[in-house]
Amino acid sequence: YATRSIEAYKKAYALDPQSPIIGERLAEMYWKAQRIHDAVVEANEILKRDPNDLPTHRLLARIYLRSLGDLNGGSSGQTEMVGKAIAEYKEVHRLDPSDAEAALWLARLYRLHNDPEKAEQVLRGMLKDDPDNDAATEQLTQLLLDQGKSDEAIQILLSMTSRSPSATLYDLLGDAYTQTKDYPKAEEAYRKAVDLDPSELIHLHGLGQTLLSEEKYDAALSVYQKLADVMPDDADVYLRMAQIYRELHQLDKAEENLVKARQYAPGSLEVMYNEAMIYESDRKS
Repeated sequence: YATRSIEAYKKAYALDPQSPIIGERLAEMYWKAQRIHDAVVEANEILKRDPNDLPTHRLLARIYLRSLGDLNGGSSGQTEMVGKAIAEYKEVHRLDPSDAEAALWLARLYRLHNDPEKAEQVLRGMLKDDPDNDAATEQLTQLLLDQGKSDEAIQILLSMTSRSPSATLYDLLGDAYTQTKDYPKAEEAYRKAVDLDPSELIHLHGLGQTLLSEEKYDAALSVYQKLADVMPDDADVYLRMAQIYRELHQLDKAEENLVKARQYAPGSLEVMYNEAMIYESDRKS
């Protein structure tokens, strides 16, 4: 009934063309009916009359955000759309600082726009108002890790997990310790993440890689065997198992896992490298 709704709103608008509510509903109905251009035009007309119309800024922000998914990554059109989405989420954040979802999207868009300083400013502002905001903590610490600021990320995560432990935060803590090459603490953090959410395989991946870095080959092998049971087509799992078996001097099993890795990742340079390493180990033995 989208077409009927639009026609009804247009008739109502004709009777009261200054009504912001009717204009907002009409613009939103255009959007729901996939008449994106009409929705944007109508929304911008509303903002000409009232630049502080919060619902309309929210609508435009959603439109531009959703439009990003219809564009090719790295295109000039995507850059332009990111800029438009940022402009609208900035207005939403200005008009309603309590809107945490809008603030998080603003920070994500700043990161997408290669503007980490502004993203960090938004996230720190959120945590100043709400220190227990898990989502803001996750974004901020990931941002710090991307910039190599692992020590600061660790301090934030330790403080947060002491008050509100979560699997995602412990996983990030494991990433942070891995970045500093403190593998025993990384292992501890990943184990806590696995205990809190055993169904999330990314935690097991982190634990397995850490155990491998610590040269705890039997424990690492146990983790990767679990992953192979639930992810039988993941080439990386078989690569890690091949690497472990090579370190354990079980070259037949190493080669067996490389065959599986090659099956799921044909042409992989890492598979070829491991094949060469096995050949070299076999030749020396």
